[in-house]
Amino acid sequence: MAPWTGSSTPKKAARNSEILFIPRRRDMSRAATASKMQFASAGAAGAGDDDLAAAFEAHNTEVLTALQRFEAENNRLRAENERMGNRVIPAAARQGRNGGMVSETASGGQRRAAVTAEERAERRERHEAALASFMRSGDPDDLVVERAANSVDSDPAGGYLAPMDVNFTIMQMQRDVSPMRRLARVVPTSADAYAHPVSKGGTEAGWVAEKDERPETDGPELGLLTIPSNELYAQPAATQKLIDDARSNIAVWLESEISTTFAEKEGAAYISGNGVGKPLGLLSLPIVAERDSVRDWGKFEYVPTGASGAFPAAQADPLVDLVFRLKAGYRRNARWLMNSTTAATIAKFKDENGNLIWRQSLDSGTPSTLLGYPVEFDENMPDIGADSLSVAFGDFQRGYIITDRMDVRLLRDPYTKKGFVLFYATKRVGGSPDDTQAIKFLKFSAF
Repeated sequence: MAPWTGSSTPKKAARNSEILFIPRRRDMSRAATASKMQFASAGAAGAGDDDLAAAFEAHNTEVLTALQRFEAENNRLRAENERMGNRVIPAAARQGRNGGMVSETASGGQRRAAVTAEERAERRERHEAALASFMRSGDPDDLVVERAANSVDSDPAGGYLAPMDVNFTIMQMQRDVSPMRRLARVVPTSADAYAHPVSKGGTEAGWVAEKDERPETDGPELGLLTIPSNELYAQPAATQKLIDDARSNIAVWLESEISTTFAEKEGAAYISGNGVGKPLGLLSLPIVAERDSVRDWGKFEYVPTGASGAFPAAQADPLVDLVFRLKAGYRRNARWLMNSTTAATIAKFKDENGNLIWRQSLDSGTPSTLLGYPVEFDENMPDIGADSLSVAFGDFQRGYIITDRMDVRLLRDPYTKKGFVLFYATKRVGGSPDDTQAIKFLKFSAF
């Protein structure tokens, strides 16, 4: 028998989400050591075959007993692991999850088990069925499909957390509808407000010779960007007859209604929200003509077209100026943002050689490009008009932050409107501009 190596402490190894109990040398081979001593003693005394057989039999019995003891311990640990995996995860711990399975261990850590596409589809079907059952009965226990992936915690505002896969689908549909959710940096948070330190500049430096004095320089001016979590709600209604007759599609209907409503409301706030009970939009900060080197922190910069409410005769020139007004570090991940009406105007522009500066994509999943940079469409951006800020260009990952406070909560209300069932859905979300040097605007003005 090959000797075991390591210390005398039993070792636990995770494999395929199970806990394996691996015996060490002093535990596993104690019986073997005793048997070897007996064998040596018998050999020295000229023992016969019967003595050797008896020694080996004793050794095998002790090894078998040890293995049975280890197997029992392994089963106990596996049962404990499964019990801990069935704990309900609080709502705050579910932030930023995707469709993977999540459970919480005794130490508070979390493990994600890889799942196949078939398993994911099967789990999503179960979650949709759970949501459909809740829509018919109003019983929060119907929402619990897998304890490791669901919570029926309620809050003072009322409501229950949607099944995790349903919540993930709603968030994904919002991302598909809302351009800013695709472009901006999205930060899950468990706090009522997200605090983000920012540097307002002001760091000084200087040149010195070898023996020159080195006077103290000014340090950076630091600020704190605080983004509150605002409550967003939707309240789609369905007839009681529809709920009674429909099967799995009733859950898909609710997902679509909630995600579309949320995306439309959020998208408008990310562009023009005033920050009072809603996110602070891009266009709500001061937007001035001053360059980065002299502009105060917290203000965006615009480039004028040179004509009020229109492009100049050299139509592409302001767009080129806008691209190169953005610092090179931000241009690596830059995007255009405009509505479809503005895009229809710009898509006709040509360069001095008569070539279109717009490159239309033939693939729905690939954005068109303007001057080599991808274009995103947001219908919340203003149309071209006098002094309008209809085109934005920059790195939106660095220029805007979206915060998600918690998952979607649902409250079923069959009483307010007879014959209908209202589904009151809420979520907490915030948004604010961040680095104001990362995004520039095109202003349709003479100067």
